[in-house]
Parts: sequence; C-alpha cells; structure tokens
Amino acid sequence: MENKTNWSLIKQIPLWGWGLILILSIGFLSSLSIPNRETKNNSNSNVVKEVNKQTQAKVNFTGTQFVITNANDFDWEEVEIIINEKYRYKTGLMKSGSTYEIGARQFTDGKNVRFNPFEIKPAEIRIWVKEPWSDDWYGELK
Repeated sequence: MENKTNWSLIKQIPLWGWGLILILSIGFLSSLSIPNRETKNNSNSNVVKEVNKQTQAKVNFTGTQFVITNANDFDWEEVEIIINEKYRYKTGLMKSGSTYEIGARQFTDGKNVRFNPFEIKPAEIRIWVKEPWSDDWYGELK
C-alpha cells in the first residue's frame, strides 16, 4: 500500500514541478563545483604572481651602440627594446648576465625608418620581456 501511495504522490507533481526540481538540482550541483574552479583560478593567479619578476638591466649608450646587460638571474626571451617610445628592436633571447651591443641603426619605427643617433638624441629606453613574464625596465639616457 505504501508504494502505491508514494507513487500516487509522484504522479501528482505537475510537469513544471519536475522542471523546477531539475533546475534546482543542477544549480545545487553546480554550486558545489564552483569553489574548486575558484581555487584553481586562485592557484593559477598565484603562480603568475610568482613568475612575475622585475626586469633588471644595465644600459649604456656609446654614441652609436646601445650596450645592454641582462642583470637578472634568468634569461630574457622575446625581448623588445624601445627607444624614445618610437624606435624598436626585437630579439629572441638575451641570456642572464650577458652583455649585448646593439647598433643604434638596428632600431626602426613602424615605417622602417631607422634610428639615427646623429640626428636624434636617445632620451629614454624601455626593455620589455615577454618570457618569463616580468615588469618592463625603463631608464632615461643622459
């Protein structure tokens, strides 16, 4: 008899009621998995913060060349060096502790106009390093 009574109660629930029960069940189960996703996201953002390092450099301009030393304990990969916020030089790798001499005429603007140190004074330099992700380095040249 009890089975017939329970079955009759289930039959009395309208179709929209079953839909509501289904939606609430899915919502409840989804809310149980969200903290795991947030934890993963938080752990990933913590990793990014740990990887984010301050770029350290020593820069000198000889009049015709930029002498740049990677003063970090990690290699720089996918490096972009920008002079006067206009002239750019890109390179793949600058090893930790190594010094590089880059001719001033190797820097170009977006229109392939080369930097000419006899016509334009280099006033500022920015070093942007993509890998590992780090804060860029900025300095003024005197």
